[in-house]
Amino acid sequence: MLMMNEQKEDLKRTLREDIGPAFSELLAGPDVIDIHANPDGRVWIDTLKGRKPTDVALTPERIELIIRHVASYHGRVCNEDFPSLRAVFPLGGERFQGGRPPIASPHFTIRKHLQKVIPVSELVQQETLTQAQANVIFSVLKARQNVIFAGMTLSGKTVMVDSILPEYLTLFGPSVRVVTIEDTRELIGAVDNIVMKEASAQWGVQELARDTWRESPDVVILGEVRGAEVIELVKILSSGHGGSMCTVHGGSVREALGRMEMLAMEGGLMNYAQRIASVVHLVVVMERAASDKWRVKEMARVMGWKDGEYLIAPTEGGMPIN
Repeated sequence: MLMMNEQKEDLKRTLREDIGPAFSELLAGPDVIDIHANPDGRVWIDTLKGRKPTDVALTPERIELIIRHVASYHGRVCNEDFPSLRAVFPLGGERFQGGRPPIASPHFTIRKHLQKVIPVSELVQQETLTQAQANVIFSVLKARQNVIFAGMTLSGKTVMVDSILPEYLTLFGPSVRVVTIEDTRELIGAVDNIVMKEASAQWGVQELARDTWRESPDVVILGEVRGAEVIELVKILSSGHGGSMCTVHGGSVREALGRMEMLAMEGGLMNYAQRIASVVHLVVVMERAASDKWRVKEMARVMGWKDGEYLIAPTEGGMPIN
């Protein structure tokens, strides 16, 4: 075991040399969200103020070397037979996605952790959402109903969840017990009584969700619904864990619900829409309206399932929650 740890430390030192000081500065940037090393060697960043190119450049050979070293750190390979790598970046625990031929020339993206929790009041000032919309979200959670945040990549879903988490202390009291489940750690989780779980190659999100039953959570936060774990999530939400939140990809309320239904089908369960409608009470769709602007695109309450479709009641906020 000691030798293995030494090898990992050696790989970390090698990685630091591979990326160089200029790239390391990007990793340390407080406003940087994503770092993209493109096949042409140019490095771009997504920040809280938009997307822009940088002066940093990496040769394709250097990019491929970085991908190989990340794979080696996790005891894996990235080669012609396995040309895509999804892993945790060893230097800071960020989400790493890399690829090489034959799928594309060498490239990778690093998704950084959130650096701070943005209070909901500040999101209102930034016009990410209105105070009326915030009030509806709080009312739904206070009523022990569940909220789904939907949107595309970099639409602000995770930021919203992290901003709302501290409000649990007001909604449910200082002893509220929260369990978070993520494929790769992104949430900060600014509450006291919290267990933050991250999937591994040996223990995936679905297994972590199953374990959650035995950890006595008041509420459960699922970082993103991507697969058959939606089945475990629905079970959890229908068994007394109201006031929970999760995120899912989808550009509209119906797309988000449809994606959850599709993921349940991929997990082997058909006709799951009615179950989903019974545990999802509010869907908040986020969008990146401009390079430096995130906002709530639409919100709707899910009123049930009837005649083969979801019953949706759009709301802009301020309406009472039954």
